[in-house]
Amino acid sequence: MPEPVSETDAIQRAVEFGVDITFRVLSLPALIRSKKAAGREKDLRALPELEALLELKKRGGA
Repeated sequence: MPEPVSETDAIQRAVEFGVDITFRVLSLPALIRSKKAAGREKDLRALPELEALLELKKRGGA
């Protein structure tokens, strides 16, 4: 099981979005790693879709 994402690591890997405010969110790889580390059923169920999105992004489709 992977290590949980530390707060420092999460901040370093965050992606910024600007709307009317700027905020940080976990990057897709960090979110996947965090869900694997949590190991909860609801997190594990989300992994196939998140991993498919990551693959799509790597191929330039997202």
